Amino acid sequence: NVCAKNELELIDLTNPFHIDYLKHHKRFNSEIDGHWNEYGHEKVAEILYHYLMKDRNKKETGDTHKILK
Repeated sequence: NVCAKNELELIDLTNPFHIDYLKHHKRFNSEIDGHWNEYGHEKVAEILYHYLMKDRNKKETGDTHKILK
């Protein structure tokens, strides 16, 4: 895996997108070209925000182990 080899963390959006779609039945991408639409960008921003805040809290509490290693 490229991320593990380069010690990079991967945020897999598959499950959060799937769960959100089942709950709200809203598309994340354009029907024209597959790029994220406004809703998709909002959901990614929300997921990244929560991920970064969780990482920030780990650093503040001293729990700094890497997710992938």
